[in-house]
Amino acid sequence: MENSQEKITISADEAEQFAEFKRKKEADEVQRKKDGDRKAYKVLINEMVNEHFPHLQAISAQLAERKKAVYDTFDQALDTKVELYEVKSDQRTHTFINAEQNRRIMLGHHQVDAWDDTAAEGETMIKDYMASLADSKKSAALIKTIMKFLAKDKAGNLRLSGVLQLRELAIELESDLLSNGVKVVYDAYRPAASKTFVRAEFKNEMGAWVNVPLGMTEV
Repeated sequence: MENSQEKITISADEAEQFAEFKRKKEADEVQRKKDGDRKAYKVLINEMVNEHFPHLQAISAQLAERKKAVYDTFDQALDTKVELYEVKSDQRTHTFINAEQNRRIMLGHHQVDAWDDTAAEGETMIKDYMASLADSKKSAALIKTIMKFLAKDKAGNLRLSGVLQLRELAIELESDLLSNGVKVVYDAYRPAASKTFVRAEFKNEMGAWVNVPLGMTEV
């Protein structure tokens, strides 16, 4: 008895439907794998953050503790310096060096420009002066220069350097209105101390001072 095979034929539409089914199945498989990989990635990130975060927290605490210890120690040294030399300095940075002069520690604070509310009155006077200028190319350039000196920093404060330059310009222009406005602004200057810092440096074989990295971005 001979084996007989029945030949199955499908229409073009059925063939297209089957091909579309295969494509969808393959796409679903790819998407499932991608979803699985993304989920695994998030799990991995979670594990890594939780693993390293406590160590970084501990390092931060150690740095803060050591910084406080340095300040406490050298504050006493500064008090002793005032007693010994009978001079109280208003300097913002102090440098201490060892006997061999190959190690030094610097501590202090940065200063940021700040002004009281009367500065706004002075700015108004300066702008009144600019409004009084004749409409010409020369006055336009002068206004541009004044506005540059009145430019503010990211915190919205005037820059002392700009006010000082504007004061020099007011003297050159011999304008009472501008001079008075600048004086009001300058008298409103109230500098504020920002974060304190500690720096450490040592001399290398070439005799050059080398910074000891104390911040995560410096290491």
